Amino acid sequence: MAVYGTSCHISSSSSWRQQQQERARQQQEQAHRQQQREEARQQRREQAWRQQDEQARQQRRQQQYQQARHGAGLQAAAAELSAPEPDVRSMSEAELRAFLETLGMSAVVAHLDSAAPCKRGSSAAAAASSSMAVLLQLAQHCLPLWEAQRLVRCSKFMSSSRATACAREAVARMVFRLDVSSSSSSSSSSSSSSSGSVQVREVRKRFKVLALTVHPDKIPKFVQPASGSQELFTEAFEALQQAHELLVHSCR
Repeated sequence: MAVYGTSCHISSSSSWRQQQQERARQQQEQAHRQQQREEARQQRREQAWRQQDEQARQQRRQQQYQQARHGAGLQAAAAELSAPEPDVRSMSEAELRAFLETLGMSAVVAHLDSAAPCKRGSSAAAAASSSMAVLLQLAQHCLPLWEAQRLVRCSKFMSSSRATACAREAVARMVFRLDVSSSSSSSSSSSSSSSGSVQVREVRKRFKVLALTVHPDKIPKFVQPASGSQELFTEAFEALQQAHELLVHSCR
């Protein structure tokens, strides 16, 4: 009987140890699976971080590339954007025709040509002189159109998402045909306030002249029939205002 009791006790102890061992094994497996899940999550997080870092690097490279292209394009277009008003009085008849064609006035020129009578001899010379005078007058009346187109080209550079603050200020100076090298971003911080006041006065002076030239309410009668002239002058005037505000603010 004692042997039977001892045997039962041993069997019970063995079963208890097996249960403990099984429980410990399950806990180890559970801990191992938990560790694997945590490692997998950590790997996913690290992979996501690497992807974000790579995307950020690609975006920075793309922005640098676009800014470099924009800067190169701005540098190449600087002479055109800040070009002085064309001296139409010094142009030949062929140059006047080419100038008017670039402004989209070919139809008006063709109408003038068709309306002019065909003459020979001395009458032909007089007719040519008269035609030259008409072309010159038309070109002079179309100078505001040329100015409006220049300001719209400046506006496209200023409003570009790739333009830096320095580039926007440079284009704003081109609008008023000011020296780009003396912009506030490149000037010394020790510059006097009096020179800034002089610059603001100069900007405002040139703004008034250009505002009278490209104001949407003052479109020349020769230009009014042209398609989109109202929209063009409106956009040009807005570009002029934007450049004026930018420079006046930067000079303060």
